[in-house]
Amino acid sequence: MRLTRPPYSGPTSTHAEIYAQTHADVLKCLSLFFFKHTQPSPETIDRILATIYGQCIGDAIGLLTEFLSKDEAKMHYGKVAKELEYRHKQIVCDFHRSRWQEGDWTDDSDQMILIMRSLIDWGDDVTKNARDFAKTTHYDPRCQASTVAVSVAIATMLQGKHKDKKDNFKVKEIIQDAYEYASTYLKLDEADKIGYTYKSMGTGFWALKQDNVRKTITKIMMQGGDVDSNACVGGALLLCKLGLSALPESWLTKLLHKNWLDNEIKK
Repeated sequence: MRLTRPPYSGPTSTHAEIYAQTHADVLKCLSLFFFKHTQPSPETIDRILATIYGQCIGDAIGLLTEFLSKDEAKMHYGKVAKELEYRHKQIVCDFHRSRWQEGDWTDDSDQMILIMRSLIDWGDDVTKNARDFAKTTHYDPRCQASTVAVSVAIATMLQGKHKDKKDNFKVKEIIQDAYEYASTYLKLDEADKIGYTYKSMGTGFWALKQDNVRKTITKIMMQGGDVDSNACVGGALLLCKLGLSALPESWLTKLLHKNWLDNEIKK
């Protein structure tokens, strides 16, 4: 599957326009990197940025309850869940969370950034890139398949495929496409074998069906477990669908390393 420029005739995102005024160099690098021969639409640039920020913000919020049980998450964060912010990290000051500052992301986003750095000579083949990178940390074919599924879903939205007459994405069709590409890496008769990366993939596709970023990421966060991984996949997929305008402003502006991340995108 190759990433191509989608047609665009709708209004530009306000967030994208503001970002263009203050981060012109970042957008120029995105254009050169993702679309070597064509100029991407404002909508596509908006979705690329939203995907990157969605990943890191989901990761940073997920850290608040990472490795806690669902009951523990409810006990500590139940009263503030509706207005959750990075500062609420102070509620649980254990050894694990003390390793990161307020608004910081974890190794999940670090690995995503390393992949961004290594894609300088990108060959535009989404499924091959996804599988090759997945092999580095998850050699199991089932884990590679889940990585391909998420990557195809994002690529499909960046291409502007599967939209209805109101310019909304048809989520079922996107998931079906992702399944068809991913299934080529699976032995479908092994139904009793479930790889743990399926949890993140399943969370991501559940998030893709939602329409409110704050409520969705908070709900993932309140489940406990490997929340940073689950929330970063969910955040990336949902924000790719909704765009930058759907991001809670405080989650974006108070992301600890936002300026550093912008510089990484420039590279």
